[in-house]
Amino acid sequence: MTLTRLAAKIDIQWDAADAYPEGYTDVKVKDFSYNGKEFGRLFPDITGITISDNKEKSWTFYNTSEISQRNGRVYHYTFPDGVSVPSVKFNITAEEEGNEITGDGYTLNFQEALKQATWYKVNATIKGITGSGTITLGDNSGTSVGG
Repeated sequence: MTLTRLAAKIDIQWDAADAYPEGYTDVKVKDFSYNGKEFGRLFPDITGITISDNKEKSWTFYNTSEISQRNGRVYHYTFPDGVSVPSVKFNITAEEEGNEITGDGYTLNFQEALKQATWYKVNATIKGITGSGTITLGDNSGTSVGG
């Protein structure tokens, strides 16, 4: 019998150091939301079977330490269903001239359904918080967020 790891790992690391020369202070990423399906599959390669009640679901992961919010890492294990394409959403907060401001948010989109036993690693460099938008993962170009 051959045992295979089924879960996929989404590993996001970020660094906010580039935002400080732009005049921002106390730059943080306080949480991430993983948006996917409620159920995975024990055998994701068998996609011909439809799970009729497999609804969209979002899980939020909070960064509870100051250092993790500023320069941190969050990872999530999920059992892929072999069909759906998940996304990860997050916001950046900071202070500028004593006022707390929050960006409009970023969504990290995968290009295809997650594969089992795969490690998806995202490195993000935060340069500011004035931007927003969608970032497509999988183009091997790295990720830079913020305006």
